[in-house]
Amino acid sequence: IIEAPGDTEQRGVVSAGTSDWDASHARDGTSSVSVSAANAGNRHTQARKSGSNYIISRGVLAYDFRDVIFPRGIRVVKADLLIGNTAVSAANTNGDKIRVGVITNPTNAGEVDIAATDYDLARYDSNSYTSAQAVANGVSARGPILRLNNSRLLRHLNNSINTKGVLHLGLRNELDFLDDASDVTGLNRVWFSPPSAQGADPIGNRLSTCI
Repeated sequence: IIEAPGDTEQRGVVSAGTSDWDASHARDGTSSVSVSAANAGNRHTQARKSGSNYIISRGVLAYDFRDVIFPRGIRVVKADLLIGNTAVSAANTNGDKIRVGVITNPTNAGEVDIAATDYDLARYDSNSYTSAQAVANGVSARGPILRLNNSRLLRHLNNSINTKGVLHLGLRNELDFLDDASDVTGLNRVWFSPPSAQGADPIGNRLSTCI
C-alpha cells in the first residue's frame, strides 16, 4: 500500500462554463481553465450542464515516487487506486462513472506541479484508460476501489516506480470521455478526498500494487 508518497498531489482542472460543449471539451488550458486549490483537490471528474452552459472538470493526480525506497526491478502485475470520502451525483446515465488514464506529456514533467494546460487531452495517452467504473456516494474509510485495469497504464506505473519518477494520472467523468453533449443535461460528478486528507486519517487515495 503506497500512501501518497513524497509531494503527491491531486487537483481539479476546471473549464469555465460555455454553451458550446465542443469548445469546453477541446480546450488546451491556455485560457478559460482554472486549477483548484490543493485543499479542494477532491473537486474533479465533472460533466455538468448548468442553464445553457457546460462545465467539464478533469482531475490530475501526480504520484511522487522520487524518494520512495523500493527494491530494484519491480514488476507491477496489478494495481488499484483506493479512494474514500466520496461525493457523487448522477443526473444522467454514466454520470457516476470515471476513467483513469496516464498524462504522458504533463506541463511540468518530473514535478508535482499541476497546471491548467494539463486539461488538454492531447497530453493524455488515449490507449491507457481503465474501464468506466461506478463510484458510490457517501463512502469513506477506504470504501471504493478503482481497478487500474489497463496494461499500458500499469507499464507507466511500473516505469515510474523503477525510475523514481512522478506519475501523472488523469481522471475523467465517463460523460466527458464519451464526448456526447446530448447525454449531459444536469450535474454529473465523482469527487473524493485528495492525498492531503490522509496522514493518520484512513480516508484518501492509496495506491495498492501487486508486484
